[in-house]
Amino acid sequence: MTGAKSWRIAAENTADLMGKFETLGITIPDRMRPKDQFAEEVYCLRRYLFPVANAGLLEFPLRVIKRDPPDFVFAWRDGRNTGLEVTKATSQGFEADLTRFHRRQRTKNYVSDPATGTMLLSELGWVGNAPETEWTAYILTAIADKLNDLVSYPVPESDLLIYDNTPLPAPDLKTVADAFRLQFEKQALSDKQARSFRRVSVIRDPWLIHDIARAPRILRYDPIWDRQPV
Repeated sequence: MTGAKSWRIAAENTADLMGKFETLGITIPDRMRPKDQFAEEVYCLRRYLFPVANAGLLEFPLRVIKRDPPDFVFAWRDGRNTGLEVTKATSQGFEADLTRFHRRQRTKNYVSDPATGTMLLSELGWVGNAPETEWTAYILTAIADKLNDLVSYPVPESDLLIYDNTPLPAPDLKTVADAFRLQFEKQALSDKQARSFRRVSVIRDPWLIHDIARAPRILRYDPIWDRQPV
């Protein structure tokens, strides 16, 4: 395999795509190890491409090239190039406490108990649709944070892939997908030059909400895709 900066993959169909990935992207290095940005991005890419291809929503032949920015560039049969930027929906305080928790250090923002291996996301809990409301706010923030980068991308269009690591209980995915679609019909998020992401998708393991703003489809990442033939 080539280095992260020059990594690329080409596939003629879904089976070829899954075979080319092999074990790449099955797991993310744990927090006890140094951060590996490439490993995190390819983990997300795998969880995006496999369900989309399995659902018949991915064009082939496909060529994906690692670059930055955006994180990946897709080269299509008709000569088009589109980007895919990968980002995370989370909070700095939550990420910092997760690292402390895994290192068996005292957490600062969330109550944790090293003896039982638990960390509370909230001491008060959530009422009604509060998880969906907070989740939507996190995703909107993740989109807004990336809009200003669009001007630097060397491709005419780019998609955004968001990995959900929010400090929340699991939201009702159909509810949030419907809410996003209705909101974007009223007002799409764009930068000062009216540029916007072509498509926004969200990973909530093992689920993927594909094209959450315009034509949301909830797809599942099948664990069987991680089993390699002997």
